[in-house]
Amino acid sequence: MTALGREIHTAHTYKERMIAAGFENVTEVIYKWPTNRWPKDKRMKELGKKRDQLFVGLVVVRADKNGRNVGAGEHVE
Repeated sequence: MTALGREIHTAHTYKERMIAAGFENVTEVIYKWPTNRWPKDKRMKELGKKRDQLFVGLVVVRADKNGRNVGAGEHVE
């Protein structure tokens, strides 16, 4: 999938890119990370909640279409 002419799903290439950049002994560790608060497991539910909080924070502090930074106290129409 591409957005604005750039690939957005690149996590599967991180290890190869790190090696190509000159890093040695690169180890890839894949973790399960829920995308919402729905898991039945208490720990996974908490991770999903934290992910939601992080995502909301990233949306609040972002650049609008004119390149200005929009903070939590500002409103964009």
